[in-house]
Amino acid sequence: MMSRSCLFWIQVSLVCFVLVLNGSVAMFGQNYHVKYKVQSQPDSTYSDFKVKETATLFMENKTNSYFYTDHFAAKDSIMKLVDSGKVTAYEVMSDIGNLKLTQFNQHITKDVSKNQIHIFEKIFFSVYSYSFQPNFKWEIQSDTLTIKGYLCNKATGYFGGRTYIAWFTHEIPVADGPYVFCGLPGLIVKVHDDKNHYDFTLVSLEQTTNSSFLKTPNVGKKVISATREQAFKGRERMRTQFLEVLENEMGIKTIVSPEMQQNYIKNQKADNNPLELRVD
Repeated sequence: MMSRSCLFWIQVSLVCFVLVLNGSVAMFGQNYHVKYKVQSQPDSTYSDFKVKETATLFMENKTNSYFYTDHFAAKDSIMKLVDSGKVTAYEVMSDIGNLKLTQFNQHITKDVSKNQIHIFEKIFFSVYSYSFQPNFKWEIQSDTLTIKGYLCNKATGYFGGRTYIAWFTHEIPVADGPYVFCGLPGLIVKVHDDKNHYDFTLVSLEQTTNSSFLKTPNVGKKVISATREQAFKGRERMRTQFLEVLENEMGIKTIVSPEMQQNYIKNQKADNNPLELRVD
């Protein structure tokens, strides 16, 4: 016959097992809402000017996630109002507060279980839709660092012509991170290139059952099925020939004085440092 002492410890073990199991279910059954501070340097020769934004990474369970900047989401909401007829494009443009500028005109969906990334990217007046499988060539280092209370390990990798340093934590066992970055054995808490031109740093993280997030952007009818290479060429063309395309291909006259021409040339030269320098 089993002693009372033995029965007691079996009961304690069962309770502990259930608690651990429930904790695991809660960890992987809930969604994560992660906020990142994003800092970018558009001009590689002028480090004093940085563009700062906030961005959202919404992770469903362990595999699917959605990344976009807050300004991208705000512009998306405004365009939905325009498309629905609730406001006019003129009303939007007449209020400078509606001009939500962002360095990231992409809505990024990841399936980390398949190492698959799909992007909707707004280029000129169209939306490019493309998918690819990244190869960051991560190399995990022995260095550790505590960021926002999370013990992180260091990894180095490569993407888009840049070398990156990433700090990931085993405390959040999801192979995801900001922008397109993923594939490490823990959430990427911070990642930046080796010149500190682009930096993504975690601000907050919470588990949630809320499913209110931008899962599919308002793409309209001008969706172009493309490759990553085609999207890169379109993005570069918008960066280096924006006004030329408006004038020569769309008939929109924008330069009306020599002063405006000089300002355009000056601004164009300063916009010389895109995040993705090439397609790997």
